Amino acid sequence: MPPAYCCLRHLLSLSVLLLAGPLGLQAQEPAARAFKVTVVAQMTDSKGKKMGVETTFAYTFQQSKGEVAVICDGFGLKAAQDGKHVAEAAFNKERMFAKEKGKVTIDAKLADAPPQLKQMLQDSFGVSL
Repeated sequence: MPPAYCCLRHLLSLSVLLLAGPLGLQAQEPAARAFKVTVVAQMTDSKGKKMGVETTFAYTFQQSKGEVAVICDGFGLKAAQDGKHVAEAAFNKERMFAKEKGKVTIDAKLADAPPQLKQMLQDSFGVSL
């Protein structure tokens, strides 16, 4: 499993713990709430180039009869260097998309994806973590 995917799972698990109290886990009625978390980072490398990265995680928090499930709906990434967009990527259960320096490098819809990619998208998104 790629390290970035492991980090995503840990971040979402931590989100569940932080949100469990305010959402009232004692409720007996089924409930679902969708969330989007965006992490923004900016830095300057040793050559003075400014880098900016924006990572967005979308997930659904479901509860029913005291059970809680976190479902990863998708995530995206945008990167810029010295104010110019250099990379963008988005992944969800319907599509995998990546663009680097303005050129689309991956654009695969679930229906058109090869079997291995289709299985990865189905296993990663829209299912409980």
